[in-house]
Amino acid sequence: MTKANLPKRGRRPITFIVWISLGAIAIALLAFVLKDFFISKPEPHSMSPGTEHAQTADPFRNDGTVTIASRDGSRVTTIDVEIADNDRTRTQGLMGRTILHENRGMLFLFDDNEPRSFWMANTPLPLDILFVDAEFRIVRIHRNTRPFSEESLESGAAARTVVEVNAGFCDRHGISEGDRISWQRK
Repeated sequence: MTKANLPKRGRRPITFIVWISLGAIAIALLAFVLKDFFISKPEPHSMSPGTEHAQTADPFRNDGTVTIASRDGSRVTTIDVEIADNDRTRTQGLMGRTILHENRGMLFLFDDNEPRSFWMANTPLPLDILFVDAEFRIVRIHRNTRPFSEESLESGAAARTVVEVNAGFCDRHGISEGDRISWQRK
């Protein structure tokens, strides 16, 4: 018996099974494609625009504190810092970090007081960078630095210490060149 000779009722179950199978495959493909729209993603902390992946844990290591005081001493701000005091930690800095909570930063310590320059290569967070001389006076602030930039950000004067904080921190706390810092290791 050929297909043309089969009664219409004989062909229906096969057609029905094919349509059901095709429908199930289509639903599975649609679910796979649209899954990202229905799965809730956690909000990243302190991420710059264009950064796609958040770190799952805050890698911050609390080594000490930095206190920043206005020239007249009327305003004081204190932050927790990681301390970078050797070539390896100074070179690494905040590169690759996607999390830096408010009132936290990094303190770079150098053995000598000389002109310095930093860059933002491999750094996804926009930062404020404070260059500080041997008398603990802020000699230069680079505000709202551009993530991943290879532009050289220079101190413009001799600096022995550098502090990095989230972009906008200096504006939010009224920090300016001429203010002074002190720091303490834990």
